[in-house]
Amino acid sequence: MSTSRWVSVAAVLSAFAFAAMPAAAQAVNSHWYTGAKELKRGAKPTAVKGHGKLSIQMLSGPQAGQGVACEVKSLKGDVWNPAPKGAGKDSLTGIAFAKCKSTPTNSCKVTALAFPWESVLVREYPEELDLFEAITLEVSCSAGGSTVLAGSLEAPVVGGTIDLVGSLENNEHTVGAEVELLLHLKAKGGTLHTGP
Repeated sequence: MSTSRWVSVAAVLSAFAFAAMPAAAQAVNSHWYTGAKELKRGAKPTAVKGHGKLSIQMLSGPQAGQGVACEVKSLKGDVWNPAPKGAGKDSLTGIAFAKCKSTPTNSCKVTALAFPWESVLVREYPEELDLFEAITLEVSCSAGGSTVLAGSLEAPVVGGTIDLVGSLENNEHTVGAEVELLLHLKAKGGTLHTGP
């Protein structure tokens, strides 16, 4: 076989192998930016503050059917780009919830636990996602007691906003909940966002 045919066969096989890889294996590193400027790799972490909203719908367990909506009164943490390479990282070190309203009862509160909540940026075509692997929330209601929910949530970062949506569970007590945690992040230097 001629050299050009070997090159063509190799190119086809390489393309096929890449397409057959799981999405996570094809992921490309993403980095944190403020405004139009990439955060310097290896530099001191950039402080992040913010606010947002939380909604929880209990799907199973003693609180099944209970819905809770709260304001994210404040949050604090850090974002950074590791050196010399690697995906951007962030760490939420505190979140305070306020003005919780619940249905069908009005006596529930939510507390964030197990800080820091660490995450890493992952680029999976066509999105760049912020993946939090250990979010932990305690839902306490006068009817149904208290339940600790934990799990992973991920979402794209768009214009300083992360809309984390998914399921958290308490496997010990077979309890599950649908959760939406909408966070508006601010950092010194401009709007926080991700990029290649």
